[in-house]
Amino acid sequence: MAQAAVGAQERLLEAQRLMERLRVLDAAIREAEARLRELGEAEKLLERFGRGRSVYRSVGGLMIEVGYEEARKMIEEERELLEARLASLKRQREELERRLRELLRSLGLA
Repeated sequence: MAQAAVGAQERLLEAQRLMERLRVLDAAIREAEARLRELGEAEKLLERFGRGRSVYRSVGGLMIEVGYEEARKMIEEERELLEARLASLKRQREELERRLRELLRSLGLA
């Protein structure tokens, strides 16, 4: 009996750890989605105003002039990286949610 209670307590602690990891993942997903929206806005502004004008990029504490094509390429590369990261984060979240459901089911809580 006591051993079953200890096992249930351990599963409950694991469920709490999974929920905390889900909160952290959700924050990372929101951050990546916000950055993707920012990149979309930057791309629109670049298309609207960037051709034939100076475009600057912040590097460390400096503003460096870059060409239109270079700026467009940097945005595209960052978007591709963020999209891959976002897909990975969402897969991790799905796996954690699956594990949490199974754990809660084993505790009779789902």
